Amino acid sequence: MPFVLLNSTNRAAVRSLTRKDWGRLALLGVVFYTLTQGSQFLSLAYLPAAMVSLLLNLTPVIVGVFGMIFLREHPSLGQWFGIALTVIGVAVFFLPVDIQGVQGAGVG
Repeated sequence: MPFVLLNSTNRAAVRSLTRKDWGRLALLGVVFYTLTQGSQFLSLAYLPAAMVSLLLNLTPVIVGVFGMIFLREHPSLGQWFGIALTVIGVAVFFLPVDIQGVQGAGVG
């Protein structure tokens, strides 16, 4: 709020939002806070905290893939290296895959 209230450009941008824009912002709020945080707590109920943290660290990889698909953005060589390093690290942690019972719900 301070960044919006103290900057006239940001205040003007907020004033120019349409009803549709406010609806989209509300939907983003529901997704980012309710679903995302709820999913994290559900995962923590079924998985060790280290595993949940490792899975959350895959978020940039997923965002990068969706960026390539929907935004037609292509990662730089350094970003590809980071993606590969992340995937290798996750593979080292999870292999051999041994997800039992309700742990599948936590991974999901």
